[in-house]
Amino acid sequence: MTALFAFVLALQTAAPQRPGQAAEQVPATVRGRVTTADGRPLTNAHLRLARTEGGRPKNQDTDDDGAYEFADVTPGTYVLVAMRPGYAASNSNNLTFTLAPGETKEHVDVALRRLSAIVGRIVDDNGDPVEGASITVMRLRPGSTRRFANAQSRRTDELGRFRVYNLQPGDYVVSAGFGSTGGPTLSVPPGYATTYFPGTMSPKDAQIVHVNASEDVPGIEFPLIAVRTASIFGQMIGADGAPFQGAIQLAPSRRSGALGGASVGAITYRDGRFEFPNVAPGDYVIESTRNNEHGFAWVSVSGADVPGVVVQTQPGSSMTGRLIFDGASPPAGRVSIAAYQADPDVGTGGQPVATVRSDGVFQIGPLYGARRFRVATSPGWTLKSIVVNGQDVTDTPLTFGSPSQSLKDVEVTFTDSITTLSGTIRPPSLKSVSVFVFSDDRDRWYEGSRYVSFRTSTADAFAIGGMPPGGYFVAALDKLPEGMPGANDLLAEPEFLDRLSREATHVTLTERSTAAVTLSIISIP
Repeated sequence: MTALFAFVLALQTAAPQRPGQAAEQVPATVRGRVTTADGRPLTNAHLRLARTEGGRPKNQDTDDDGAYEFADVTPGTYVLVAMRPGYAASNSNNLTFTLAPGETKEHVDVALRRLSAIVGRIVDDNGDPVEGASITVMRLRPGSTRRFANAQSRRTDELGRFRVYNLQPGDYVVSAGFGSTGGPTLSVPPGYATTYFPGTMSPKDAQIVHVNASEDVPGIEFPLIAVRTASIFGQMIGADGAPFQGAIQLAPSRRSGALGGASVGAITYRDGRFEFPNVAPGDYVIESTRNNEHGFAWVSVSGADVPGVVVQTQPGSSMTGRLIFDGASPPAGRVSIAAYQADPDVGTGGQPVATVRSDGVFQIGPLYGARRFRVATSPGWTLKSIVVNGQDVTDTPLTFGSPSQSLKDVEVTFTDSITTLSGTIRPPSLKSVSVFVFSDDRDRWYEGSRYVSFRTSTADAFAIGGMPPGGYFVAALDKLPEGMPGANDLLAEPEFLDRLSREATHVTLTERSTAAVTLSIISIP
């Protein structure tokens, strides 16, 4: 009798098969709820159900009880993502499941974590509230105290209050000022500098605000610092020497240690003249844009007007040359050449990658600012040298921008005489381990450096080939510190590498040498 009841129940809950429809194509149904982390239903949360094999995803919103239903779903494997403003999307949870023909999958529930906020108030030097101040909240890249991953901005209300929300957990720097992105500053109140919490003009003295998950951090109140401001006057000129009226902006120079901040637009005129009014003391970079041309100028302000600044745009530079392989036979794999930014103030153009022909001739551009070049090729080969006009510039920043700074006949040589570093991890890890190898010379800890590398090992051994000769630290981590990005993003973070070096193993690699190390797993809180 029990078996008969179960059979009848199965017939009632199974999706009906349409006439002429194959059993494997009988549609399925998915039901569930979206709630907060503490179980409260979330209304109007949006769900996207996407088949892993591709195709158009299905979309649905939750009802007043946080419930949803996807009906008439083709059998297969799916990924479900839930999202709602103010909450972290669920795609980090990788909610993946398989639907059998005719299946009704119940209780596919998703809990969303509320995003965090920083709450505070800005006052003037008399303690009165400041309305309309621009608040910039910059999230530091995990492992760094100098570089930030992203920024959000808000303005204070009539009581000087602000609330910057939709923040992920992490460390933040908060600044206040009167910069505005992309627009003129005709109504900027004079006399106040960009001020960092808890009340300093120096980004180096800014206090880090730590934000936990689903947390509002209150009490971030500080006064703007009154200063003597000045104006910057100048003119925009194109590569053809003619003045023009175009886009122009002023930003704190990161060469001077600024963490960043809002870009400020200028008052511009048809004859190419521009004016940045009410600029606080500090070091700045000005960037002007005309179609695909870019121009840069660096200005220091100390309380007096700065006249006569000329910003001339340029179409960028190019670099052409050929690949040389010093070895038994050229590798069969693809060769890549990327231009990494060596000037923190000039990021225009991202990281251009060279076009390489089958005969080894390459071209890369347009290029702006100081650049270093990072190359990659098949295993068993490594970079030997980059030679310009007979000079080895392998690790030297090269300056680009104008056509006259273009380089020709550059020789990029690879060699199959490489170093090999192997190691054993004790005790063996039951999961993947990130192995970092980085130079013992801090000057080589920069983005794109060939003197820093990492490998992911899923066993108790690893091997890294092709590192340049020199002294290195080697360290193994089974888990990156909380909130840190992927290991690749940490290779240019001096603070992280410095912490790692204190417990790392030191090794020296010489040309064509093979070295072996035994590592214990390191934990960094």
